[in-house]
Amino acid sequence: MDMINKLEEKIEALENELYEARRQLEYYQQASHYTPCSIMGIIEKNGTLYYNFIRGRWSDCIQPGKPVEKSLPESVRNVVPNLLNYYQTALTGKHIHFETQIDNQAYSTSLYPVTNNGEVTEIISTTTEITAQHTDPDTEVNQAKFLAAFEQSLDGMIIFNDEGKRIAGNLAACRIFGQTMSEFMDENLYPNNRKARLISLFHEGKLNGELTIMRKGGRARVVEYYTKGNILPGLHLSVIRDITERKALEERLHKSDKIRMAGTLAATLAHEIRNPLTGLTGFLQLLQKRLGERNEYHNNEEFPRYVDVMLHETKEIERLISKLLLLDEPEDETFLQNEKLDKILDDCISKLEFQAAINCVEIEKDIAPGNYVLPCCKKQIQQLFYTVLHNGMASMEPQSTLKVKLYEKESSIIITFTDQGKGIPLAFAEKFGEPLYITKEKGTGLDLMVCYHIVENYKGKIDVNSEKNRGTTIQIELPINGKCQYAAAK
Repeated sequence: MDMINKLEEKIEALENELYEARRQLEYYQQASHYTPCSIMGIIEKNGTLYYNFIRGRWSDCIQPGKPVEKSLPESVRNVVPNLLNYYQTALTGKHIHFETQIDNQAYSTSLYPVTNNGEVTEIISTTTEITAQHTDPDTEVNQAKFLAAFEQSLDGMIIFNDEGKRIAGNLAACRIFGQTMSEFMDENLYPNNRKARLISLFHEGKLNGELTIMRKGGRARVVEYYTKGNILPGLHLSVIRDITERKALEERLHKSDKIRMAGTLAATLAHEIRNPLTGLTGFLQLLQKRLGERNEYHNNEEFPRYVDVMLHETKEIERLISKLLLLDEPEDETFLQNEKLDKILDDCISKLEFQAAINCVEIEKDIAPGNYVLPCCKKQIQQLFYTVLHNGMASMEPQSTLKVKLYEKESSIIITFTDQGKGIPLAFAEKFGEPLYITKEKGTGLDLMVCYHIVENYKGKIDVNSEKNRGTTIQIELPINGKCQYAAAK
């Protein structure tokens, strides 16, 4: 009887202990849901990461035994890529600490590798809410200022992770890439061309410089970038600025400086050459006259041929000197007249029609209705049009067409010349107009140099687009209200 009583007492005590344990477990589970802390175990199987257990915060919504990316609730899926990166790093034996933002709350997480015989078998993760540390008035003000600067900055800003995945971007960055925000965020940083990817440059330690990107539609742009690594653990900020127009302007100024220097030098040399040339030409003409008076000129077959050749060559030298002088000749405002460019273009085409017929080349013109009056020197504009037309015809095979188009665009007159020649590589096209640059076996390069000089004087610009074996398009833009810069400076 006593034994039965003792057993009943033990059973009652065990029941009380079980009840107390269940009550404590219930309290623990209820507290776990509201506590700002959590403890997790992460293991790797066949290259996939799994949660082994979880205690504390999120224990009721994260399911152990499933892959990490499938275990987390929808509200924290955006941090999965970074979590996987941190977990993989911790599996190498490194202690990792990082902070995250989830549902406007801040968390601090530490990862501790658990090793057995030198191998990491598990990762223990402890996470603590630190929102209160980040919500003091000064911090909130700074966060608001940062967000305002990020969104309203005229420069593009991109936040990306270690793999090059875009985490955030502002509207200026979207404009630079020619994309909507959704299109911009769906892409990694500059795919296809590894040399032009910010993530590659970042890993190579190149935190600032210039690179070329491709806008939506295939248009290349030159950007200047500056990257700040680890603004948050694993997150990096790049500031980019579109400098395409600035680079083009710098190139034009560089080319203009070379043309101006060459023009000054050419004019100096031309004056020095013209003086003895004048004497040489005069004495040749005098010799021709004296020989004719003595009847020795026509009696000797060699004299006429020699003198004619020498006079012809002196005229050729004089022609080149005139071109050289044009590069340094200020245009007097009194010689600027209101000229109709469509009429000048028509006259130039008419003068070249005979040569075009001989070469079996057709000149097709498209002149839109408009008022193409420009204060200019007619002789210079004629030379400009004639040179471009002549070069276009010379580059084409028989049965080809040279298309000429004249139209107005905003406050400028646009003239385009499109030939069907062999074309030229882009690197050569960029050198058009530079001193002594030529693409033909014979020539001096002065014609194109003079063309650039003329257009520059009228504050215009020349664009050359060429494709090998497809042809070349030369576009000349002349401001309607612009005066010759020499005249304007008077």
